[in-house]
Amino acid sequence: MRNKILLILAILLLVFLSGCTTYEISNVRVEFNDLVTDKEVYHSAETLNITAVVDSNQYLENVTVNIKGINGKLDKSREVNLENGINQISLTNKLPRCNVCGGIREGDYSISFEIIYEDMKLTDEIMVTIKQ
Repeated sequence: MRNKILLILAILLLVFLSGCTTYEISNVRVEFNDLVTDKEVYHSAETLNITAVVDSNQYLENVTVNIKGINGKLDKSREVNLENGINQISLTNKLPRCNVCGGIREGDYSISFEIIYEDMKLTDEIMVTIKQ
């Protein structure tokens, strides 16, 4: 019985740790320090500016960054190089329209900011409100 409880606790710990915003393997450490948008409330078809502040313990080339969300209507990717230390990564994208054709309704939406380097995938999320 005790072994089962320890196993369950270990699994829960792994699940909780998988949501962390720090990644470290093979001496590579990348960490989200901040994730912000230029506004909390956007209107239909406005431009979203999202910025991640990321700390890297070394120079990394060809790092893929993605922003995704808004029921699959937002999906943008680009490659960047991370310098050793604090990096500021900004992406801009036009938001979909709030109507039947645009496919979304007014409301709160989650936006994911992903950093992918070799086998590493680090994700942070932020909520925004979209109005008509």
